[in-house]
Amino acid sequence: MFRTRRQHRYELLRKVGFLPFEARTISRVPLKVPYLDRLMKERFKDYKQAFKEEWSRAKWERSIKKQYREYNWFDNKGRADPWQMLRDFEHGYRAKHPEYESPWEKRRQKMKDFIAVVEKELVKLPERPPMSTAMKRRMREQQQEAKRQFEHIRETRKEEEKEKQ
Repeated sequence: MFRTRRQHRYELLRKVGFLPFEARTISRVPLKVPYLDRLMKERFKDYKQAFKEEWSRAKWERSIKKQYREYNWFDNKGRADPWQMLRDFEHGYRAKHPEYESPWEKRRQKMKDFIAVVEKELVKLPERPPMSTAMKRRMREQQQEAKRQFEHIRETRKEEEKEKQ
């Protein structure tokens, strides 16, 4: 059966031990992100341990929510926020690997470089030549013709309204 990449990531995250709300959010992140690998391995290790100790699903969920409270992974509204957890793991990964550059930062840097190049090219472009008198006359004629057309449309509509009454 055909599944999207995101659906595949969601199912993988669920199998590793993430709760549905976590898997739904984290499935947006590609699997090749290095700190996601560490997060998944740690969660799977905890999940296996809970399975060995024969925890119930409710106990597993309580332990995950307890972890959220310990590390303060909540959003502004006080809900558990998997993005906070992901950022926490990203900061930990960056502390160990200072050479790591986030793909989002790379994209932002490329965009800044692109904008700088475009701005330099725009400065090099010659200024537009002033509009000739013939062009100005043609534009005025077109504007007057458009005004006449709109006036004709207005008059036609007024006549139609009078006929309806």
